[in-house]
Amino acid sequence: VLGAREIARKRSDVQRLARQASASRDAAFAHLAAGKRREGAWFKTASELKRRMERDYTELNISLKTLDTLYSGMPESVKRAGPLFGPNTLVSSGEFQAAAAQTQEELKRVALEAERARHLPLN
Repeated sequence: VLGAREIARKRSDVQRLARQASASRDAAFAHLAAGKRREGAWFKTASELKRRMERDYTELNISLKTLDTLYSGMPESVKRAGPLFGPNTLVSSGEFQAAAAQTQEELKRVALEAERARHLPLN
């Protein structure tokens, strides 16, 4: 039960952090696209936006890894809880494995996005 609650909480965190990372990336791209007068203040803002974007992607990555770990550990918990609650009352191990696989794909996608964003030219 605690694992399921933590998964729900972490899934909510991931959704919030994904929106935040996307907004940070969009703000950095918009600033770079509008950079007609690239002088000191422009570079300072661009650098701050890039730092914020990096931080947001790092937090998202950490949350996704935690979520993956939680999903991966749930099949064992289901095995232990099965005799106590009965097999029909628990989510199947296969569903947790599928969720873990989906989370791993999301981790790959986020890592690729973050890598592309890291290479934003500031000059």
